[in-house]
Amino acid sequence: MPKEQDIHNPDPWKLGLYCLTSIALIGVSLLALKGEIHAAQQAQATAWPDPLVLQNGVAVRDRIEFEQQRRSEILHLFEENVYGKTPSIDLPVRIVRTEVEKHALHGLAQRKQITLAVGRNGERTWHLLQYMPAHPNGPVPVIVGLNFGGNQTVDADPGIELNPIWIPDPTLKGMSLATELSGHVLRTAEETTRGVAATQWQVEEIVARGYGLATIYGGDIEPDYIGGIGYGIRPLMFTSTQSLPAANDWGPSVFGPGA
Repeated sequence: MPKEQDIHNPDPWKLGLYCLTSIALIGVSLLALKGEIHAAQQAQATAWPDPLVLQNGVAVRDRIEFEQQRRSEILHLFEENVYGKTPSIDLPVRIVRTEVEKHALHGLAQRKQITLAVGRNGERTWHLLQYMPAHPNGPVPVIVGLNFGGNQTVDADPGIELNPIWIPDPTLKGMSLATELSGHVLRTAEETTRGVAATQWQVEEIVARGYGLATIYGGDIEPDYIGGIGYGIRPLMFTSTQSLPAANDWGPSVFGPGA
């Protein structure tokens, strides 16, 4: 009987606490909704810059005005609001090795694999993979793109070299960390990864239609994990007294290092 009484006649103190908690949660939700509405209204009120209107409000009249005036203004907007200041340093890039296969992809393409030494003292090594039509009829337009698992992932071509790639440290496998937060190690790509991204690249289709393809592993340029900056290209552009990216440097301006 006491249990039944407890169910139908709850403690008034508990009831009051539940009511206050509910009111507080409703209030917080309303404040959050108000903030979202205000942010949306502000975003609507801020118009995107018109690419064909100069900063002084004068419309661009022709290609020459765009190339001589508006183009530099747009690049400056990206520097200030997105990517940071574009490096002006002269960074040497030297070819140290070239491998050529003139009958790749069943005779459809010529494949080149070019090893590049980047930096004044060749501090970084990049591996460029290129496919060109085997029998072009003239100048060949080339599609350029970064891959994120190693060159061997773009096609199952057994002639693609298995170069080193960055992978999450196997000793940290049991830790529930996002890939970008986990420590990484440099390992030779595995044979089983050949062509795992082939459907995204369609190399044979590209070459068959008269185009070329050039790709490089993004991790060669900068590994995509916290701390990867130390193994990438950005430290090669630091000044002699610099050990960290400046706030307006290329890369960390808005999204932070490694973004």
